[in-house]
Amino acid sequence: MEIIEFRISRYGNTPIFGVCLSEGQNWLVIRENEVDYSLDGIKFINKKYIRHRTIVDKDTMKHEILSLKYMNYEKDKCFIGNFNLNVSSEFFQSLKKKNYLLSVGLDRSDEIYVGWIKNIYEKSISLNTIGTHTEDTGMMNIPFDRIRFINIDTDYLNSLNLYMEIKKETQP
Repeated sequence: MEIIEFRISRYGNTPIFGVCLSEGQNWLVIRENEVDYSLDGIKFINKKYIRHRTIVDKDTMKHEILSLKYMNYEKDKCFIGNFNLNVSSEFFQSLKKKNYLLSVGLDRSDEIYVGWIKNIYEKSISLNTIGTHTEDTGMMNIPFDRIRFINIDTDYLNSLNLYMEIKKETQP
């Protein structure tokens, strides 16, 4: 199991840590370590924006703790094995087929968009977005080359999904 650290261009100097699940020509996939040894969702990072990538030394406390805590490594690797990480349009097709609620980070660290992939074009996706209270905020077209990362299966996204399910059940 490889624990990596890197930074994303134009996202400041705060490093991102995670368990490396897979890597293709265009995308790197990790189970992210958000804070204090807490592993959260799966993060797909556009490799052209990765800078200062290093492998966390196996003798460090961070590597030892994350290795001990992370038991879903093989399950996650199998899960993301169906994603083509070499061809962006095919990668996005896989995400769309699964109908994941996802968050998309663009070229500004203060912008995160949440929604579902509606369409995939030659060089972009259209995202049906929702706001922080799960209200529909419309469609947006996002060029592949603006996407820094995509998150799925995070606590935040799973919480929004849960809220929407409860909301749907209680509406007449």
